[in-house]
Amino acid sequence: MLRKVIAGSAAALCGGALLAFSVGADRAWFERHVLLPYDYLPKPISSIWYVRGAAAALGALFLAVAPGLSRWAAARSGKEIAATCARVGLALVLALCAAELVLRRLHLIELEKQNPRLEFRLGSLDDRFGWSFIPSRTTVLKVWRGTRDIHYAINSWSNRARTQDDDPDPARPSLVFAGESIVTGHGLEYDETFPALVGAQLGLQVVNLAVGGYGSDQAYLRLADTLPRLAHPVAVVTLFHAAQLYRNVQDYRPRLVLHGEALELEPAADGPFSHLRLRNLFFNELPFLGESTLQRSLAVTAKVLRKTAEISRARGAAVVFLVPTVGVQRSVEEHPEAPFLHRLFDAQGLHYLLLDIPPERGIPNDGHPDAIAQQQIATALVSALSH
Repeated sequence: MLRKVIAGSAAALCGGALLAFSVGADRAWFERHVLLPYDYLPKPISSIWYVRGAAAALGALFLAVAPGLSRWAAARSGKEIAATCARVGLALVLALCAAELVLRRLHLIELEKQNPRLEFRLGSLDDRFGWSFIPSRTTVLKVWRGTRDIHYAINSWSNRARTQDDDPDPARPSLVFAGESIVTGHGLEYDETFPALVGAQLGLQVVNLAVGGYGSDQAYLRLADTLPRLAHPVAVVTLFHAAQLYRNVQDYRPRLVLHGEALELEPAADGPFSHLRLRNLFFNELPFLGESTLQRSLAVTAKVLRKTAEISRARGAAVVFLVPTVGVQRSVEEHPEAPFLHRLFDAQGLHYLLLDIPPERGIPNDGHPDAIAQQQIATALVSALSH
């Protein structure tokens, strides 16, 4: 009788949990927990219906088989049930091993790919930042499906610049930009990027520290290393978008973590299971954060943004946090990112510039802001820095 109750109850509980998830995983849940690696692209909100539908179907299946499972357990001895569980467990282990082998076959690490992502075509691994641009080099890459050649010049400071010989003069007044690919100017010539446009309009030297794919912590580390080299940083502009919450807890690279109130640089995960492709898929590549991981990321990110402002102001620089989003112009509260922005900026007394980029202003088949969108960003920044 006990075996019958346990078997039936276990199946019913699984089914009930899945059905409860399918009901609770609404649009608000999706926008809070699914943080796409490229958050400036519109979220495919329709995909939540596939997830909810699959969960509901699986939950209904568990509930349907619960009575039969109870009858099966009642008719079997404890030894027979244990043997069946062992066979099922072995099948699951073998399935996981097969999945790992398939992933290793299909999913090469970035540097082994024939066409690695942009930051690895322009850079290399780095023990402090995870990766960084290779200094003193110019690379010409075809973008927009091969319709345009883009010149990526990296100077000796490992920053994108007009030419590879265009190094900052430490004595000149400087505008410092930190962030990721939007700030780097993915898919655009240097003079089309908003850092270059803002520098030209304000007559200030530009120091662009951004590197594609960076989280908030990586951007902060580059800023902290560079500010002491500049005698007159006039302003520091740091980009933030919600996808960095997802990046800030990825453990395949060195990352900043909170120990008490202190930020400490922790090396990439190196445990016995850390190099499994299955683990990397679920922990680092799926753009999903459970509530506990999301709270941990918010705490780290809040500290990083606060420290970004502190070290910038300590050098006499004005501080601007730039938050670009995709969509029509709307109030802060109409943005799905609003709860994150309130916690990270408003609650800490950090001012930010929220900009809505029209969806049609993305680079074709890419999504990064195009030259017109970069001009829009530049205009807003010039206005903010001039007041």
